Amino acid sequence: MIKATVYRADGTSEEIPVEVPEDFFATNLDAMHLYRSSGWQLADEEHPQGEGRPGYRVAYKALREMPAGDVTLTSPNVRITFAVGKLERGGVLTPDAVPGRRPSEFVVPEWAERAETVDGVAACSMTSNPAIQFAPWMQTVNASYVEFLCILPEGIDADPGSLTRAGRSMVMSLKTMLDVRYGPRLLGVPWTEEIGEVFDDWHWNRRLDSPSISNEIQLALREHSPREFFDELKGQMEFNMALPIDERRRYELASRWYWLADAESDSVNRFIQFWIVIESLLMSDHGNITPVKTRTVALLGFEDGTADFVGRLYGIRNDLVHGNVPGVADESVLKVETLARLILAGLLGDVSERSEITKIRGWINAE
Repeated sequence: MIKATVYRADGTSEEIPVEVPEDFFATNLDAMHLYRSSGWQLADEEHPQGEGRPGYRVAYKALREMPAGDVTLTSPNVRITFAVGKLERGGVLTPDAVPGRRPSEFVVPEWAERAETVDGVAACSMTSNPAIQFAPWMQTVNASYVEFLCILPEGIDADPGSLTRAGRSMVMSLKTMLDVRYGPRLLGVPWTEEIGEVFDDWHWNRRLDSPSISNEIQLALREHSPREFFDELKGQMEFNMALPIDERRRYELASRWYWLADAESDSVNRFIQFWIVIESLLMSDHGNITPVKTRTVALLGFEDGTADFVGRLYGIRNDLVHGNVPGVADESVLKVETLARLILAGLLGDVSERSEITKIRGWINAE
């Protein structure tokens, strides 16, 4: 049994049937709604869903590197099993969706081709798929494996991302210890990573959480004049090529980090990588954030509160890099992403009408 929840672009949500009816979708939006399904596997009468303690499970296929007999190590909150035998895994499939820009996001696409109208004006013919489908799956394999089963601390948010991050944090040092001691064959191939619940007898109920899915047909069509589109892009490319070689080299380095950050699902890594975008562009003098403050003031067009805004983001960066805090708020990640995008855009010319300016001004005024 699985259910689906739609997370609308305006922040509201609603539970819906797993097979979404054709007339469900709103259209002509600036941002697509996100859909995510949830459910359970492996629950039984003695282990009903929702009755265990929040847990995390990760298992690896060992590549011909195992103890001669099964070994189990148990602490109050973690059980590590080295075994040969049956290993179960499961999850949710999204049959009609293709991977999006981030690992946790999928999109149901439209298919398009160029058509020509009677008057000779170029047009686009679209084939839409108004369905979002979720299909649970489960598989049992015979394998040599290493399994980590964790009971998570109390007080962690119930969303999949928070639970997964907490679980990864619990096993990270243990995995490193094994990898350094025995080499990469022991934890050879990632076999499954799951969240769910653990019972006193170490029974595991698997929680099913799909990736977030959106549907292209909800977006409003934005068409550009081919001539204006060409001229604008050509101008930006010429502007970039005319930059001094050191600036262009920094822009290329920042671009690498930008795309790493864009594809990153972990909020801590995402924050740090977006900050490195900024640092690679403006902080050639290590540790001096004055150029970041100066550039941000110039891009925003006002000074009040701007230095403090940048300073707070840099403080979060330092806390994360040096291990002073365990995580970072989603809003802080959005702030550093927005600032990075604005600074990158500033290298390509006029930024006066960019939405990033409005967002950052709003955050500064709110603080």
